[in-house]
Parts: sequence; structure tokens; C-alpha cells
Amino acid sequence: MPHAPSGEVNVDRRTFVADTIGVAAGVAVGPREGIGIPEAVGTAHLLELREGLRSLYTLDNAYGGGDVRSLAVRHLRRVRRIINTSDYPDTVGRQLQLLVGETAEHCAWLYYDADEQDTARRYWTDATEPSIG
Repeated sequence: MPHAPSGEVNVDRRTFVADTIGVAAGVAVGPREGIGIPEAVGTAHLLELREGLRSLYTLDNAYGGGDVRSLAVRHLRRVRRIINTSDYPDTVGRQLQLLVGETAEHCAWLYYDADEQDTARRYWTDATEPSIG
């Protein structure tokens, strides 16, 4: 790694992005049997999952969507897995569905910006599905 001028830090983007989102995802929800899925989801879990999405936006703005796409897709899968395998009240379920839509929308924009239109359209469809039901 080349020497950075005084006052500047030279950071490997991919390592930084992976480490940052890994930490955010790791604290997002408490583990269930070591697989990272909570048995009962509450407001605290929602806040942590929303913070994960906010972190993706921050990373996208700082480093570009190319480095963030796979992380956004993983975050979307995680929220869906929580919806499908956890217990939660209806109010939390509605918030989780909104989070799926928002995360899928972010994925759609990331793929759109990468000129991967078919994949972007698929995520746009995913983003609108929770609001239909």
C-alpha cells in the first residue's frame, strides 16, 4: 500500500466496505441457534435492520454502487429470511415488509446504475410486491 500524505489515510475500498457492512449486519439481530435469525423480532431489531440499510446508502454514496450491490442483496435476503422464520406482531411485520420494499428499491437502483436493466426490473418488481398484499 503506498504511503499516504500526512493527514490522509489510504484505505482499501473493498475491504472497508466488506468490514463495515459485516459489522452492521453482525449487530443487526441477535443469533438464533448460531445462524443470526432472532426468534422474536421487535422494535430494536427493526432499528438495527434500518441502520443496515442506511449504512448501504452511505457506502453507495462514498464508494459507488459497484462495491455495494452484493451487500445490498445480502441485506435484502437477511430481512426476507427474518420475515419467513421469525415471530413478530403485525405492526412489526408491516415494518419488515416496508423494509423489504425499500431495500429492494435500493438494489434496483444499484443494478440500474450498473446498466443491468433486467436485474433492476426484477428488484423493482420485488420492491412493489409487499405493498400489493
